[in-house]
Amino acid sequence: MPSSVSRADFEALAEIRYRIRCFIVFSEARAREVGLEPQQHQLLLAIRGLRADVAPTVGCIAERLQVQHHSAVELVRRAVDNGLVMKRVSERDRREVLLEITPKALRLLEKLTVAHRTELRSMAPGLVAAIEAVAP
Repeated sequence: MPSSVSRADFEALAEIRYRIRCFIVFSEARAREVGLEPQQHQLLLAIRGLRADVAPTVGCIAERLQVQHHSAVELVRRAVDNGLVMKRVSERDRREVLLEITPKALRLLEKLTVAHRTELRSMAPGLVAAIEAVAP
């Protein structure tokens, strides 16, 4: 029985994974350069990058980072201990704890975001081409 997957499909998928991996390696290195662990950078970006109508709770952040709730709790605890994140009780629901990044963390995140935006602009054509080869 002939395969419905072509060599070009495999090549395109491999290219997509390669380019995403290159970006992840870039991102992790930039985070470490400013004194953050890559997961801390992801946490800060997840909090700051939420839409205004989404509450930045640990549960929401766990989903955004695709980690177990208890892992997100520990990541947030370490970020609070390092002065990167603050917790506050929601005014809407006193049982809900909301996360905020500190001014120090915002400065680091802005610096990282500029570097990431520049990198994405340079790698976008190749990534878009690979995606279009798989999903024309």
